Amino acid sequence: MRLLVYEFYSAGGTMVRNRGGSLFSKGFSMLNAVLDDFSRLPDLEIFTVLDSRLQSLFDRAPYASRVHLAVTAANSNERVEPEPGFTLNRKQGAGAFAAALRQCEGAVIIAPEMGGLLAQLTARVEGEGKPVLGSAATAVTIAADKAWSLKLFQEAGLLTPKSKVFSRVADGGVNPFPVNRFPGPVVVKPVDGAGSLGITLVRDQGQWEIALKRVAATTDHPSFLVQEYVAGEPVSVSCLVVPPQNKEGPGHGRQPGKGVVLPLTINRQLIASDNLNFLGVTVPYPHQQAQIALDTARKACEVIPGLAGFVGVDLVLSSRGPVIMEVNPRVTVAYIALREVVNVNLAQYIMATCLDRRLPPLPQITGQFTYQVSEGKNMF
Repeated sequence: MRLLVYEFYSAGGTMVRNRGGSLFSKGFSMLNAVLDDFSRLPDLEIFTVLDSRLQSLFDRAPYASRVHLAVTAANSNERVEPEPGFTLNRKQGAGAFAAALRQCEGAVIIAPEMGGLLAQLTARVEGEGKPVLGSAATAVTIAADKAWSLKLFQEAGLLTPKSKVFSRVADGGVNPFPVNRFPGPVVVKPVDGAGSLGITLVRDQGQWEIALKRVAATTDHPSFLVQEYVAGEPVSVSCLVVPPQNKEGPGHGRQPGKGVVLPLTINRQLIASDNLNFLGVTVPYPHQQAQIALDTARKACEVIPGLAGFVGVDLVLSSRGPVIMEVNPRVTVAYIALREVVNVNLAQYIMATCLDRRLPPLPQITGQFTYQVSEGKNMF
């Protein structure tokens, strides 16, 4: 099988507003881990698309000889000459992603949910009748809308933070700080955010306008989300999801439905206390609420129809119990640390869930591993 492994930032993608080095660093770190795992599997021919600035890092990777590479010019849609064996015809379409996908029989896609990007890329693969080793576009759309997914979690009886969606402005001016609705600190975030972008912890009226400016600098979405600040320990749960059965098989516009979920590990999220920036993750993380957190993550995945493959669930372990924040319908940063402590190749497990439609056994976990986010300043 010819499989495209595509990570948006590593391929030279930018979202105009979001050019931070940490996004580029996290993106390439995830791509590096996934390429290493998938390139070790037999009967797979792996392809990827890479920003020219990452060429030297790729060349030093142990999997370099096992992966076909196409190189794009930095931060542009222009393509430079690819490595032998991977032909990109400039006349065949717009962008390296479309050209690469034409030569492959399936795809693993890692991209931010903001602006519907991950859903759009997924839908393109599905539209060509090829399997996505991940969640369906319909599931990505639901999970990416934090207000929509939180409503589904609440209807399922799961604990969620008190939340309210606000329009970007009120009466042509700055939306007033909702102090009466949310006593105490609040968290302001984009409705469609990813990777802690645009999130602000607001403790008083003076920080309110700053928070709105951060949202505006992150997304074009007309609304934003305000939530109560939930005190506790921020964690994530890494899950594998077997998608529902479909008579036409994978990649043929599968009908969404409840999948079968295998929670793997609870992971401690390293979050800056002052600005809520994501700093890294430790896998696994023992906690007295471990079992209920795993159960909560499983139920959250069951709520969103069409999830598949590797899925991350973000929670806060509070005095009330696990409070669910969001579901990430894709490979997350936790994958980088998780692969270091399991006795299996996670790529094989993703293949099993998405293509074979079977749930693999729970892997053996040994030790603990911490991945810390780099700002990407010394990558090139």
